[in-house]
Amino acid sequence: MVGVGVAAIGSNTYTNHAATTEDYDLQRDPQQNRYLLNRSKTIYTKFSNALDRITKAEPGDIHGFIDYLQERLDERLESGSPPDAPALLDVLNSENM
Repeated sequence: MVGVGVAAIGSNTYTNHAATTEDYDLQRDPQQNRYLLNRSKTIYTKFSNALDRITKAEPGDIHGFIDYLQERLDERLESGSPPDAPALLDVLNSENM
């Protein structure tokens, strides 16, 4: 199944207007010896709700993110091409003082 685009129905403001997503399947036609693209189902959604769901990321733990960035900086330091930047925790601690 292949998901294809989302198109808004209604006015141009997109606020809680219905939208559709259509799924398509390839089906073989033995008489023509080729595949045809046929719509298998249509899914109706609220456009703004669906857009919010796929575009808004939920933030994770800031400390895990800082640790990851520090690991990457440490790898650079060990590889012989150090970045021109202080440790992240040093920067954050100096801003909090």
